[in-house]
Amino acid sequence: MKQMILALLTGICIIILSACGTEGKETIWEETVTQTEAEEESDAEAAAQPEAFCRCDEPWQHAYAEYITAHLISEGILWIQGIYIEDVNEDAVCEAVIDRNGLEDTLVLYYMDGEVKALELETVSAWGTVTYIADTKQILFSPFCDHTTGTFGYAEYYLYDWTQTGYVLTHSLFRESGYYYEQDGEAHSNYGQSFIDGEKTEFDVFEAELAKIKLLEKENSYFPVIDKEDEAFAGYIEEKLPCLTVPFG
Repeated sequence: MKQMILALLTGICIIILSACGTEGKETIWEETVTQTEAEEESDAEAAAQPEAFCRCDEPWQHAYAEYITAHLISEGILWIQGIYIEDVNEDAVCEAVIDRNGLEDTLVLYYMDGEVKALELETVSAWGTVTYIADTKQILFSPFCDHTTGTFGYAEYYLYDWTQTGYVLTHSLFRESGYYYEQDGEAHSNYGQSFIDGEKTEFDVFEAELAKIKLLEKENSYFPVIDKEDEAFAGYIEEKLPCLTVPFG
């Protein structure tokens, strides 16, 4: 009799435990299904959301706007003096020429292979120049020039050409500072060592090449940038880079 009762109780316990195990599995399965459905709905909603609207017609416009926002704007102020956005090298894509300080310290942005690249032309105060040679689409850059007796004869020029890989340095002139002084009514001077394309050069050869470069500099000029203080500046930016919407100052 006792054995029958024990067997009956054991069977009841097994049934109860089996039911509990099944219920747990069903609960876990139901939770998994619910979570999966929620994720699918979230993905569908995200896919249904429209992408951020950009008013630029060309990818280079949006790319330049992003670059300027990231590198030249802070605290709602545009830290440049002027800008010129045109196809200066005739590659069917506009470049953005930026005068950073009003002294021709220049940043030339160009769009190639889906990204923005930059040619940095840093001038030393007012003693440097950047010249755009419109006929050949070249850029002539002089970061510094002689202007005191301590920099007598100093010359430094770099000529950049547009190529399939972007702007490339194709010609350079460099002459170290010499000296100049007057004593007893007489002038004394001496020129430093000169180089053309990195090679040491005789004085006469360097002077002849320097004269050609200075003529290019004289007959051409800086890019016609639109100054940010100009009344036309805001409209110019709106036309050229319509998605650049941060405040200017």
